[in-house]
Amino acid sequence: MEPIVTPSEMAAIDAAAPEPVEELIERAGAEVAREALDLLGGAYGKRVVVLAGKGNNGADGRAAARRLGSRGVRCRVIDAGSAP
Repeated sequence: MEPIVTPSEMAAIDAAAPEPVEELIERAGAEVAREALDLLGGAYGKRVVVLAGKGNNGADGRAAARRLGSRGVRCRVIDAGSAP
């Protein structure tokens, strides 16, 4: 897989955004959660495992898990950024 942007380029893009990074993370998490609910066909009785690494992508996943949990989806977040 070839990266579209390097980590340093993405950091520059994030820094140039008019919104704080935390707001971008929450917005991304909300959209991921919305799409997940569509794919799941609703929240009732559903379980989701989120594999979240370190960095902003992991934060996006954690934000999505929080949103899904608030809708009744049973979520488990596995921190892939920590050593076993």
